[in-house]
Amino acid sequence: MTSSPLRQFFPALAGAVLLGLALYKMTSGTPAEQAVPHPAQETAAPGVPTVITVKCAHRPRNISIASGDAVLWKAENPGLHEEVECRLPLKGSSATLTVSAQWPEGTPDTPVTLELEPEGRQAASATQWSFGPSLNDTYSFSWK
Repeated sequence: MTSSPLRQFFPALAGAVLLGLALYKMTSGTPAEQAVPHPAQETAAPGVPTVITVKCAHRPRNISIASGDAVLWKAENPGLHEEVECRLPLKGSSATLTVSAQWPEGTPDTPVTLELEPEGRQAASATQWSFGPSLNDTYSFSWK
């Protein structure tokens, strides 16, 4: 006695569906839990309203942007692409920002791009590379 084609088809279909679900779970990944970035407390400090866009090739554990002693933005577990609004303190027609970031061990050297869009001025961007699992570098911007 031979088995019917349906008895062969349905177990094969069930096996393919189970393999497909397992493969989907392995490749889809789950998004990392993100803390909500909190901008530094805004005061009536002088400065130009600015949108700062931070782009990283690898997700950092933490990152902060400062101008002098004033922290403009700080976040734990930020995304690869973040936008923050702040008041950018300008000295004349230039700004110098210090970016500090840390990545998990084993992360390759990573580019971090800052794009500044100050109100009434042209957008400017600059990129610096981390060395190892951290970055502590200065970004300089100037407008004419």
